[in-house]
Amino acid sequence: MGNKKLKKTMSMILGVSLILGTVGNAVPAVLASSDTNTVVNTKNYNYGDALEKSVMFYDFQKSGKLPENQRNNWRGDSGLADGADVGLDLTGGMYDCGDHVKFNLPMAYTSTMLAWSYLESTDIYKNSGQDVYLLENIKWITDYLIKCHPSADVYYYQVGDGGLDHAYWTSAEVMQMNRPAYKVDLDHPGSAVCGEAAAALASASILFKDSDPTYAATCLKHAKELFSLAERMKGDSGYKEHAGSYYNSSHFYDELSWASIWIYIATNDGTYLTKSKDYSEYWGKEGQTDEIAYTWAHCWDDVHFGAELLIAQHDSSEDAAIYKEAIENNLDYWTTGKDGERITYTPKGLAFRDSWGSLRYSSTQSFLASVYADWDKADPGRADTYETFAKSQADYILGSSGRSYLIGYDETSPTQPHHRTAHGAWENNASGAPSKARHVLVGALVGGPDSNDGYQDVITDYQHNEVGCDYNAGLVGLMAKMYDDFGGTINPDLNAIETVGEELFVEAGVNAQDKQNTVNFVELKTVVYNRTAWPARVTDKLSFRYFVDISDVIASGKTASDMKIACSYSQRSAKVSELKPWDAEHGIYYTEIDLSGAKIYPGGQSEHKNELQIRITAPGKWDYTKSPSFKDLENSSSSSLVKSENIALYDDGKLVFGKEPSKGSDIPVETPTVEVVNPTDGAVIDMSKEVIPIELNADASIAKGNITKVVFYVNDKEVGTSISKPYQASFTPSGTASKLGDLKSYTIKAKAYGDNGTSTVSKSITVQVQLPVSEKPIPTDIEIEVSNTGNTAISTSTLQNNFSIKHKSGKALDLSKLSIRYYYTSDGTEKETVWCDNTSMTYNKAPWYVSYTGISKGNVVKMSDKTSLSDSYIEITFNSSDTLEEGAVLNVATRTAKDNWSNYDQSNDYSYGDSEKVAVYYDGILISGIEP
Repeated sequence: MGNKKLKKTMSMILGVSLILGTVGNAVPAVLASSDTNTVVNTKNYNYGDALEKSVMFYDFQKSGKLPENQRNNWRGDSGLADGADVGLDLTGGMYDCGDHVKFNLPMAYTSTMLAWSYLESTDIYKNSGQDVYLLENIKWITDYLIKCHPSADVYYYQVGDGGLDHAYWTSAEVMQMNRPAYKVDLDHPGSAVCGEAAAALASASILFKDSDPTYAATCLKHAKELFSLAERMKGDSGYKEHAGSYYNSSHFYDELSWASIWIYIATNDGTYLTKSKDYSEYWGKEGQTDEIAYTWAHCWDDVHFGAELLIAQHDSSEDAAIYKEAIENNLDYWTTGKDGERITYTPKGLAFRDSWGSLRYSSTQSFLASVYADWDKADPGRADTYETFAKSQADYILGSSGRSYLIGYDETSPTQPHHRTAHGAWENNASGAPSKARHVLVGALVGGPDSNDGYQDVITDYQHNEVGCDYNAGLVGLMAKMYDDFGGTINPDLNAIETVGEELFVEAGVNAQDKQNTVNFVELKTVVYNRTAWPARVTDKLSFRYFVDISDVIASGKTASDMKIACSYSQRSAKVSELKPWDAEHGIYYTEIDLSGAKIYPGGQSEHKNELQIRITAPGKWDYTKSPSFKDLENSSSSSLVKSENIALYDDGKLVFGKEPSKGSDIPVETPTVEVVNPTDGAVIDMSKEVIPIELNADASIAKGNITKVVFYVNDKEVGTSISKPYQASFTPSGTASKLGDLKSYTIKAKAYGDNGTSTVSKSITVQVQLPVSEKPIPTDIEIEVSNTGNTAISTSTLQNNFSIKHKSGKALDLSKLSIRYYYTSDGTEKETVWCDNTSMTYNKAPWYVSYTGISKGNVVKMSDKTSLSDSYIEITFNSSDTLEEGAVLNVATRTAKDNWSNYDQSNDYSYGDSEKVAVYYDGILISGIEP
């Protein structure tokens, strides 16, 4: 598309950076052009990763009934009663920023900008697989906008009251405030918000014209009606009545031009092109001149910059030159300067327009600059300058200043956005508990730094750390352009599925007790907590059970009905039952506290918990300390509660916290040791034993019961099950030895299960097996060393390994047959990536160093035969016709990290710090190192 001169220039610059040795994640060097001061980075960032994550952000902003195929597990349905106050279904749409009002002006602007990006980079979205997600996000908004337009002259522009909403710091799923709907009509005008909706729907009609022509026609119908309404209203007083304190439209003629040019592009009806140009007469002017204003930025409140670019591109008349000059004035101001006047740049290179959402302005202007640069009628010199500018701003966002401002992009990304649902709080307090956000708001662009690059990653800093739908609107388009020009990687399995944290639980403490008199009692203070966040939810069907042991009461001739249960205090209505049998044979009973109907939700100090005090009284002596649920409460008090996992908590009858006592035969009993008797511990088995039998002691038994089955394991991998005597299994050793005499160790154990519910594990035995010698000629004089230079921390987000393979003597090795395996524990389920940063060869004779031209490739392999020190290995292979000569050393520097950059614990990694535990293979045969 269009002018690509800069791409060649950048390739040259990047070539220089490689010579200078810019590698890894270091902050790149920068070049400052003396005439523009535009920062040009000497490295490329992962623009593909940034693109797909910036698109994913919109998944977290969705309101309404969410789709089943969500890529996260912490957003749920919300706002399901929106519109009920006016008798309409106004569910859906997207929440604005970190709050939960649905402001249609920035929402429709977002949809239009995303549609524009799709039309600009259609092939990029399709080839990367992001078209599905982007189009779904656009349609999520336009479906809602259509609902908001129930008749030709009525448009609902907002759901939620800003004042009420901002008074609550709760997740979207548990909102309790009223959410009124507000409309504009001919008596209460709102031209700007109707015009922006018309632009969104017109641009969407272009996107869906081929795939869903019926839907496209519906969008276009509403777009024309809303544009007509906006034209007839020509005012914003009705809109400003409720939205003005938050998104106060400073003018509406820019939206009329913006909407009409989009309808023209959708219909090719010249009437709309004429209207778009006619309304431009009312655009703001620059200072005291007649020039169209150029010193601000394209944004939700001022879309005339985008309108002038689109008019210039689509108008075939001489008028096009007016609009081309206007957009050039704007982009010149942001880059080289216009008539000596130029945007302010921060010391580290951010084009800084305003302290609120500084990055939204620079990213959106960069998108416009990229659109202009790819235009076939662009001025070539300006196109180069604008592309340089766009890349500099994209790189600033991704890390050229020393940190990223895109959440979830890398380890320098913000983690504490001003976003209620991402925080996952339960105290209705942005600065309250938890102290850190519980979720990763993947792909969100934060507001950004101040004019001196100052920034703090703090939840309460809404000026610099809030996010917004409109913040990402230009960013998505910019990253699509950067991915097209400079590449990157796309993860087709990208998701935001998180490990569920602490949500529902019970704390308890002894409030009062009396075990000295003839009548015994214990009074307990219990508190049930709802701190749900995966997703947050209101619970009104909670109950919990307190289990008691009254066997001594029963032994004295009394029964459970003689026990008294009383509730002395309950924060909310609760039903407390008499004792019910659980395991009556052993004297185990429980009282059930039913909180059905009590709404408990993470919405405040009081709202997220329920306190209840119960007293359990016996008719005589009773040792209540033996009760299953009293465990861990011995040293507790009403002012020092403890989390009690022996009190069982249920949600709608399902156990969600704690545990229930064992029943009857499930109660553990002492068991004797079972042992493997064949083969014997320490045996050395020769290679003639192709199948090795395993047998349990024939007299093995489990106390108070019979063995029902025995499961056998070799190196912690199950190899067989036996259900009757003699308890036997077998396994076949695998692999070959490099030379006669090499032995491989196998650890064997068995687990026996009884009909009374018990089980026991045998003592492990270890045998040595002489494997057959490989018939392949195997080079043996190989030595490998591995170092963790640059990253020796036990807990680290990046495994940084430098491998050196020394070929001490022998024939030259074909590198395509050589591979390295580094064994470790992945400490999670996230996808992992291996980067081979540098591969080289050195010799012990001239020439001392040669450039290795082949490609080294790293890959993570999940092991089927896992051990406690290794469930995965990093495999390094070489795609080359080169050879490793005698006396040569092959060096490979690698980095391995998870997609979410969470930490590894290297203390339990098999190969960590031990070169002998790094395996080297040649033609599939182990030639150096020890496998786990």
